[in-house]
Amino acid sequence: MLTKVLLAYLRFLARRGVGEEPIQFWDELRQAKTAIVTLRCSPEELKALRRVVSRLSQLFAPENLCFVVRQGESLPPGFIQGRLIEVGPEMLRFGRFPTAHLRQQIRAQHADAFIDLHPDFDLLSAALAVASGARIRVCFAHQLRDPFYNLEVRTGANVSPARRYDRLLAVLEAARAKKDPEAVPSAKT
Repeated sequence: MLTKVLLAYLRFLARRGVGEEPIQFWDELRQAKTAIVTLRCSPEELKALRRVVSRLSQLFAPENLCFVVRQGESLPPGFIQGRLIEVGPEMLRFGRFPTAHLRQQIRAQHADAFIDLHPDFDLLSAALAVASGARIRVCFAHQLRDPFYNLEVRTGANVSPARRYDRLLAVLEAARAKKDPEAVPSAKT
C-alpha cells in the first residue's frame, strides 16, 4: 500500500515537469557534459558494472560524473571514477523515498543526463531522476518507469548483466558518435 502511495506522489511530481519544451533527444544526449548514475552493486554484477563505470568515464569526464549508491553497497576501492553520494537511511522517508535534502543534493549536481543502471524498477532512482532536473533520463525498460524517464533501453528478460549494460552503452555511444538513432534497435524514446 505504501509503495502505491509513494508511486502516485512521484507521478504527481513528474507531471509537474511535463510542461518543459520538447527536446531534440539525440542532440541533447550528444551535448550532455554531466551525468548522475544510480546503480546497485551486487556481487554477480560487479564485473559488468566495472566495465560500465569505466566506459561512462570515457563518455563523460570523471569529474562530471556523480554516482549514487545505497549505503552499505560493497564497492571495491577505486571502483567509482567521479563523485559518490551514498544514500543512508537518514536520507530516506518511509525507507524508500528521498528526503528534501537528498533531492536538493541531487538537483545541485546540475546534471544534463540521469542514467539508472538498476535492472528492475527502483523507486528511489525514479524519484532521483525526477529530482535531478536532467533533460535526458535513461533507464532499462520497465512498465513502471515510463513517466519518469525519456529513454528506455529494451533488453530481453533473461539477458546477462554484461549484455544488458552493453545495450545501454551502445545507445549512449551511438548518440555521442552522432550515429543514426534508428541504427540502435534497443532504444525506445
